[in-house]
Amino acid sequence: MERTLINSYVCGKLQCGLKQTQRPTAKEHEGIRFLDCTECGEELEEDFDVCPMCGYELKPVICPKCGKEISRAFNYCPYCGYKTKDE
Repeated sequence: MERTLINSYVCGKLQCGLKQTQRPTAKEHEGIRFLDCTECGEELEEDFDVCPMCGYELKPVICPKCGKEISRAFNYCPYCGYKTKDE
């Protein structure tokens, strides 16, 4: 399976930093495109928003102010400072 490396920010209670993660590229079976869930590895249809096996949210979060893709864990956009969710 071919994968594309991306960098994403991850924050935990004890540490916060950069982690390199993998985003799978889409594959196709009988005209339907599939991806593997990045959390549990289950093969899913490309247009799923949530993995039905583990509940992982698959679609990226887009900052409503600047339009950049950001981590779901962020309270503020690291690019423009917009408050993305209530703490």
